[in-house]
Amino acid sequence: MITRPVREELSLAVDTYPILEEVLSAEWLETVRVDGLEELYVFADVLNHLGDPTRNAGEASVLAWAKVNGGVVYVDDQAAYNQARQLGVRAYRTLRLVVQALKRGLFTAVRAQELVRQLADTGARFPGTACTDLITWARGEGLL
Repeated sequence: MITRPVREELSLAVDTYPILEEVLSAEWLETVRVDGLEELYVFADVLNHLGDPTRNAGEASVLAWAKVNGGVVYVDDQAAYNQARQLGVRAYRTLRLVVQALKRGLFTAVRAQELVRQLADTGARFPGTACTDLITWARGEGLL
């Protein structure tokens, strides 16, 4: 599931990254609203902590929804991850999800590395070493 601000961010990037159209058209992907008062209060607070509203509105909306509705988040941004932890929201890094898929045999190491590079090319914020050598990075993090 994604929030409406994340959907809007992805929609704005489709011209630059056409592959995002596949994400947006996935039948299983549910879009949730972040417009209840409690969600809006949390959203404003998180956005204030994260800084740039043009860059962090998606992360702030995801964290606000998860805080109010008891969700779990996967984020690539370290500041958003840290903010989630401060809010008491269960948070994981996007790379962990990729490594879990690799461990379960859903990806080969080559495909996992390719996916990380593709995500980084679309603006995902990962540690530099993960972008060039996911396996070594994951071992260093104790994920493999």
